[in-house]
Amino acid sequence: MYKTFLPNKAYIQNLLLTMSAWQRAFLSPRRPDQSQYGLTVHVRGAVTQPCCVDGSPKSISLDLVAHKIRFGMQHWRLEELSGQQLFDWLSLWSAKHGVQLPKPGFTKAPGHYSEEQTNSYATVLWWSHAVLKKISNKLTEGACSSLLLYPHHFDTAFSWYPFHDSRQLTVGFSPGDEHLEEAYFYLTAYPELSSLPGLVVPPAAVWQQTGFHGYALYYDRLRHLTEPDKNVTISMLELLKAASSLMRVDVDGQSHPQSHG
Repeated sequence: MYKTFLPNKAYIQNLLLTMSAWQRAFLSPRRPDQSQYGLTVHVRGAVTQPCCVDGSPKSISLDLVAHKIRFGMQHWRLEELSGQQLFDWLSLWSAKHGVQLPKPGFTKAPGHYSEEQTNSYATVLWWSHAVLKKISNKLTEGACSSLLLYPHHFDTAFSWYPFHDSRQLTVGFSPGDEHLEEAYFYLTAYPELSSLPGLVVPPAAVWQQTGFHGYALYYDRLRHLTEPDKNVTISMLELLKAASSLMRVDVDGQSHPQSHG
């Protein structure tokens, strides 16, 4: 299934990578953290975060309903414009505004476009985004980062800072990658916790060591349930609660004072 989806994934990913590169050049205000790479998911697909060009707001959107890339008054059918072609066009446009775009870091293979597979991806993207948003909204303690689509890993994720310091738990969804060739939700911790693999976890959660260290909830095992979104939400909140309890004492056994900033 993953290998069948791979060429279309690469095609869409390269478009998203180009959008992210343009965003990093024009993001206003600029951000030093990983959020500068992330795109916003909306009802029609994905769009760059607020950018300002010569004092005017500007954005690029990937319209998964109409299957188009939109930039101001310009628009192209997705099958007509690869990530490289979009990057070349935006590079010329940006140069006229005195800006050089960073390299997007394209996938090894350019891929090819499939409208049918893109429709399937869009459905999963919107569903998983809604589930992650629900999880984020239920975390009333600490602080959560924005829920964003990260083109470089082709996943949607947010981080929870339960103690208002550098410790964080990241929750996300991937449609599959070179490490796990099926869609999955995941939970990772920073800094890594040696005791995290020993948690008493929900039945759907599996400890993952290839590619990343964290828990994975496989989409294929959840989608046949009566209420898959509810099951994901409950399972992930249980994991987050247990993992945050471990975080009260770090890997060296040192307590971290809570910040009230």
